[in-house]
Amino acid sequence: MEFAYSYNTIDNFAKKIIPLLKYKLVFLEGELGSGKTTLIKQFCKELGFKNQVTSPTFPLLNIYKNNQKNIYHADLYRLKNIDEINELGFYEIIESNNWFFVEWPELLYGVIDFSYTKIRIKNVDDISRIVNLTYNEF
Repeated sequence: MEFAYSYNTIDNFAKKIIPLLKYKLVFLEGELGSGKTTLIKQFCKELGFKNQVTSPTFPLLNIYKNNQKNIYHADLYRLKNIDEINELGFYEIIESNNWFFVEWPELLYGVIDFSYTKIRIKNVDDISRIVNLTYNEF
């Protein structure tokens, strides 16, 4: 499925997309500055998380707590090999059935056997984006 949005309409876009996220494991692809973290911030807001959402580039993994639920947010940009994934507790997080948003997931393709939703963001201009939403089932 393909969608378009701009930063002015990202809140409505997130409301529309959340029900379409078939799997709670969500991979986000896109070039630097495409808005992966910005979209995740909006998803977290729609999922009821009220506190600040930040990019986990340095710590690799952020955990946002909301009532009895956790939302996990990983940025794998700096990872070099799959062994570093295990150090994050990646598999335990997936099995917890909480929302898990992963930026730069390319290292995981062909290695994991969990179903996931994939969001590919493409820049149109400084504020407009095209999003492709697909599902990979195992």
